[in-house]
Amino acid sequence: MPARQFLAASLEAAYDRRTRAMGWTAIRDSDAEFYLNGATPQQVRRAVVRWAAENGRPDPCARRTEVGRTRFARLSGSDAADVAAATGLTFGIEIEFRRPSGVALDPETIAAALRDAGVNCRAENYNHSTRPHWKLIHDASSDRELVSPILRGEAGLAEVRTAMRVLRSLGCRVSASEGMHVHIGAGSLDAMGVCRVVEGYFRNRHLFDAVVAPNRRATGSNNYYCSPLNSRQVRSVREQAARVRRPADLTLGGRYFTVNLQALAAHGTVEFRQHQGSLNGTKATAWVRLLLGFFTAATAGDVPQYATVRQMSEAFGVAAPSVDFLERRATVVAAPVDYPMPAAPAAPAPADYPAPPMFTEADLLATFHVGNPADNCGTDDPTGSGFVCTRRAGHDGPHVAHFSSTSLCPVSPWFSTMAVAS
Repeated sequence: MPARQFLAASLEAAYDRRTRAMGWTAIRDSDAEFYLNGATPQQVRRAVVRWAAENGRPDPCARRTEVGRTRFARLSGSDAADVAAATGLTFGIEIEFRRPSGVALDPETIAAALRDAGVNCRAENYNHSTRPHWKLIHDASSDRELVSPILRGEAGLAEVRTAMRVLRSLGCRVSASEGMHVHIGAGSLDAMGVCRVVEGYFRNRHLFDAVVAPNRRATGSNNYYCSPLNSRQVRSVREQAARVRRPADLTLGGRYFTVNLQALAAHGTVEFRQHQGSLNGTKATAWVRLLLGFFTAATAGDVPQYATVRQMSEAFGVAAPSVDFLERRATVVAAPVDYPMPAAPAAPAPADYPAPPMFTEADLLATFHVGNPADNCGTDDPTGSGFVCTRRAGHDGPHVAHFSSTSLCPVSPWFSTMAVAS
């Protein structure tokens, strides 16, 4: 039925439903009479807006958007995770990792260690089912994957930090092959809401890039499992949102993108795949808080383009410690640190190279944010130098950092190896 043929009484009823700020699902169901006559949601919306203008009524759709923005502004003074919990927003996380080589560490042992720490975990065969507990499964692109149940707020983030701490204590690690995927529950979003998520992420992709490893960025990345979005895909999602009724019908043409919409049909979530693998609870907490704040903002309305990571994080209501962490991270990842040239040692090392200088682990942690066995190699290498930091479980000797033979040490251009005293 063309929009101009809708009965005035039906349009007035549809207008009233919108001005009462009913949820989108309730509006969609009560508008079924229009859809049965062949109308699309967009035709109904345009007809209602036209009817309101002709009868001197305010635009109900504009009012609904303003209500959402006001609500977000009122809540954004709190931490993003608490705001998300208050608004019913849920999240989940997939942690890819590798077990230590040369150590007999079976999945049941890992699951038992997690349970001892208060994380309800079970080792399972590979599956895509959402469980009420953490599940430990095999991962085809890595070694193992720890998948959370549905989590909420700061209590959920505390579980994530505990799980990562246990994995580190067992000697588990990550490499350039691993990723950390976050799912955000999208049950409250319609198709246009999901479109705002995609557009907002694409609009601020330079800032999301700034806090992840170089091999996970939209520019200069050739990572098959988290390919960057492009303008053609964003336009396509906008066009799809104008004609489909279910968010699950939206597609980007595959799942291996920084934003994965295929999870909508499978789990009712939007998956963010961009972050590199990590067992660093502080880093994971900051990233999840950023995504929760971003998602809350996209639910309320269009997300503008921000100039800096701090500006964006604060606008999303991210907790101050995580804002500071993200800003430091963006600064360190963006530019190599300029170290002063160390004094030449008294005795040369073999092959006439000076002996490697000694640095404390704290020096590396403060500079690279990667001097942790949980953050290995290419996943967290801010200088692109091939930094690898490893410590095996039970190892009491020096903490040794190696640089690839094809690049020079960023601390001193003289050496390709540096010993670190721990």
